[in-house]
Amino acid sequence: MATFLLSDHNCEGQVKVMIACLRELGFMELLDIEMLFFKDVGLSTNATDEEVWRLCQKQGYYLITANRSTKDGPKSLHSVLENLAIETSLPVITMSKPDRIITEKQYREACAENLVEILLNAHLYKGVSRLYIP
Repeated sequence: MATFLLSDHNCEGQVKVMIACLRELGFMELLDIEMLFFKDVGLSTNATDEEVWRLCQKQGYYLITANRSTKDGPKSLHSVLENLAIETSLPVITMSKPDRIITEKQYREACAENLVEILLNAHLYKGVSRLYIP
């Protein structure tokens, strides 16, 4: 059964680079990972954090995002997670330093390996609202 990852629209480049790294390391096929983007799932780039999160929960997608700010207050991803996440929710996977994924191979590989560890142990992370890689 495939594991679906949805890239947030603001970090598609970083996610594509990390997916290439996962492929090079042999993890894409091993874990049957399917990468999705907003256009693949019918989301517009101005979809709200809540719309994105709800879609991920409904479809069983792991959202990969950069470190979204809390400046949107009650509409921020932080608030959505605080108010809507329950013990069976899938975590949001957040790249701590997204720019380094593009520029630093060692960091990119650490992120990829951390992501693999999360996916291999997905049952341990149900109900955790957010996980940071690395």
